[in-house]
Amino acid sequence: MPKQLLVGLILCAMLLPACQSERNSASAEKVAALALDSLSVAVDNSSSFTVNVDGLRLRKSHGPDADVIRALEKGETLYDLGAVSGYTTAIRLRGIDFNEPWIKVQTMRGEEGWVYGGALHAELNGTAHTAFMLMEKRLTTMFGADMEAAISDYRIDYQSMKSAEDFAQAYRRGIRLRDSIVTPLERSIEVGAFDELPDLFWLEQVMPGFQPTLVAEGTSYYLFADYRDWVEKATETSGEMDDAFIDLAIQFYQGDSVEYFYPAFFLQTWDYGGHSLLGRGIHLHLLNEMETFQQAYPGHFSAAIHSFLQQLVDDMTAAHVTYWEPAEAIVEELEQIAEKQWTMFTKEHNIAINTRLQQFRKPEKYNLQTNYKSGLTQ
Repeated sequence: MPKQLLVGLILCAMLLPACQSERNSASAEKVAALALDSLSVAVDNSSSFTVNVDGLRLRKSHGPDADVIRALEKGETLYDLGAVSGYTTAIRLRGIDFNEPWIKVQTMRGEEGWVYGGALHAELNGTAHTAFMLMEKRLTTMFGADMEAAISDYRIDYQSMKSAEDFAQAYRRGIRLRDSIVTPLERSIEVGAFDELPDLFWLEQVMPGFQPTLVAEGTSYYLFADYRDWVEKATETSGEMDDAFIDLAIQFYQGDSVEYFYPAFFLQTWDYGGHSLLGRGIHLHLLNEMETFQQAYPGHFSAAIHSFLQQLVDDMTAAHVTYWEPAEAIVEELEQIAEKQWTMFTKEHNIAINTRLQQFRKPEKYNLQTNYKSGLTQ
């Protein structure tokens, strides 16, 4: 071995413990300092956030009183540096109450600083631990810890489904959850008092298969099932039952394949209502499709089928309903419906349909409002 190389190896061996000790000491000091003012989380450094509030302040340290580096623009990408403040701050942003920590990030310009978590949107994936933590806190603030846990369980079911039975279970759980959170969602968000609408599209991340939509003349939000997402999941699972159900659901909500308050058999003419399309054959067609599904897959998706059926029957028989088509067309369709022995119908359903048919034969006597399409009601 050359003499110079031997000497170099000896020196390296002598210096290595000292160098290693110095690095360990510096590392320990760095960790200790970080622990004093923030919590370090194990994250994938490639994970990122999107700024969803224009003018969000990038600060030199965490907290609302820290010096500002600059104001960020809505839509900017920020890279997660893996540090989170050890406390949360309650802040109201665009009508929503948040109580989230501060996140250390790097901008695309290379600037490093801290931003408030409630002003960030993050894609949830297998490595975005900070994003999951933020979503957990956000859901807990808005809906409570128990509901946050239930939503997380639903998301796991949705993402891991492999069979049509898994699909049915995830769909049932999703609908029940949606029905449970719409009231607190409406109660916790103030719409219309700010220049920008609240950003609720993070709900699509935590509640996949559902879409937040402004309703009631833009005064509140509601979560509707987005059947376009469910179609994609149905193609990935084994079995045909879920495919058949989603096909039925899309026929029920033909407009854009998103669930809504007004299905395909109802013509919405203003934000809070419109007219039944009974008389066009849509009710009869949907009843036939539902009957076929029930015969092929008895007992499955029973809650959803019952909901569809009740909406159809109510539209045909409820006292407050007005009708787009003339009475003659309505009588013709109701006669076809009344003649068939529907296994889905209860005794009460049959009585209601037959009673309504008799009333439509004398619409003036029973003050039934028909033929709105002509502009002259009968």
